[in-house]
Amino acid sequence: MAKKKRKNVKRNTKKNSKKNNKKNDKEKVKRKQSVITIQKHWRGAQARKRFRTCHASCVIIQSIIRQWLVRRKINAWIQPAITIQKAWRGYIGTKKIKSLVDNASIQQATAATKIQSICRMLIAREAYHSRLQKSDLNRIHAATALQSFARRQNAQKSFYALRNQ
Repeated sequence: MAKKKRKNVKRNTKKNSKKNNKKNDKEKVKRKQSVITIQKHWRGAQARKRFRTCHASCVIIQSIIRQWLVRRKINAWIQPAITIQKAWRGYIGTKKIKSLVDNASIQQATAATKIQSICRMLIAREAYHSRLQKSDLNRIHAATALQSFARRQNAQKSFYALRNQ
C-alpha cells in the first residue's frame, strides 16, 4: 500500500502541477496582457506628447509665415506711397528754390536799376549845374530842393511797398 500511496501522491502532484501550470499560464497571460496594456498606455501618452509639441511648433511656424506675408503685403502698399511722397516733396522743394532764386534775381535787377538811375541822375545834375550860371543858382537850388523832396517821397513809397510784400 505504501506504493499505492506514493503513486497517488505522485498522481496528485502531477494533477496539482497541471493545475499550477494552468494557473501559472493564466497568470503569465494576465501579466503579459497587463504589460502590453501598460506599454500601450505609455506609448499613447508619449505619442500624444510628441503630437502636442509638433502641433505647437507648426502653429508657431504658421504664425511667423503669416506675419511675414502681411508685412510683405504692407510693404507692397507702402512703397508706392513713399515714392509719391518723395516726388511731391522734391517738387515742392524745387518750387521753393525757384521762387527764392526768382525773388533774389528780381531784387538784384531792381537794385541794379536803382543804382543806374541814381548814377544817371548824378551825372545829369553835374552837367546841368555846370551849364548854369551863378545868378540862376538860387532859383535852381529851390527847384532842386523840391525835386529832391519829391524823389525822396517816391523812394520812400516804393521802399515801403517792397518791404510790405
